[in-house]
Amino acid sequence: MLLRGGLRIFKLFGVQVYLHWTWLLAALLLVNVQYSSKEAHTATFYILQLATIFLIVLIHEFGHALACKSVGGTAKEIVLTPLGGIAFAKPPARPGATLWTIAAGPLVNVILVPITALAAYITAVFFPGPWAEFALNITFINLMLLFFNLLPIYPLDGGQILHSLLWFAFGQWRSLFIAAIVGIAGAAGLAALGLLAVLFGSSGGIWPLLIAIFMGTQALGSLNYARLRLRIANTARRQDAACPHCGAHPPLAALWQCRCKAKFDLFATWGVCPNCRLNHQQALCLECFKPSPTRDWYEVVRTQPETPPEPTRPPIVITLPPETPLPWRRPETQA
Repeated sequence: MLLRGGLRIFKLFGVQVYLHWTWLLAALLLVNVQYSSKEAHTATFYILQLATIFLIVLIHEFGHALACKSVGGTAKEIVLTPLGGIAFAKPPARPGATLWTIAAGPLVNVILVPITALAAYITAVFFPGPWAEFALNITFINLMLLFFNLLPIYPLDGGQILHSLLWFAFGQWRSLFIAAIVGIAGAAGLAALGLLAVLFGSSGGIWPLLIAIFMGTQALGSLNYARLRLRIANTARRQDAACPHCGAHPPLAALWQCRCKAKFDLFATWGVCPNCRLNHQQALCLECFKPSPTRDWYEVVRTQPETPPEPTRPPIVITLPPETPLPWRRPETQA
């Protein structure tokens, strides 16, 4: 959905960068508001400041993408929106790989802290005035982005780091369930703060309120997804079919949804919806989320080679002469 409204900017390290059209609208609005304020600088000042923030967010997202690729994952797109950047990265399903992919983004901001602070100090000493204020603003904004991103509100980096750490102890989906609940609570708290600021007449509360609504919606979706994955993990599997892509067996449960909104077991009815009788020629794998022709699921199992039986050793037969004494044979006594 985000890519449909995105403008292609450039491609670097195999990652295509998109700029969502709402970012341009928000940038124009922000520059106009700041330029019309009492302590306004030139338009160039605000445009340059906004471009620097844009660059910091972009480097942050490239941190995610390149870290994901370094552990064998895939990262193909980055989308920049008014609420931040989104790197479409898919690391391997391991807690360590996921933790490194997520933590690499805030690590970029940590590296930028001394760089921006040094730039602010140099400009304050040698170039006092607007440029010193510019460098100080960038330092402050980078710190704010770092601390805000580390809030344990899923899907912020802090919430995803919490998910990765819990993954070591509770597994992938139970840890996501816990992180999503924490994220919903955190989003509710952030929304309450923003609402209080608006009620007390501060227009600055609108921004955290919008972010909280967005984050809360994402956390709620993650919670429902974690519940679904936990249900799938605890469901028996059908052994007569397997995904042609990943080899996973489909669960024995009504987890597929037809166009008529009816849920049914796609493999129990050979792809036919029991409600509207629609014949589904494609079956979506609930593990790798790749569609395949339904008949191919049965061909995978049918063409799998049978495991040959383990060879049995022939019995060892030792022929002994009749007069050989055996431990269990009592010696015959002569009359």
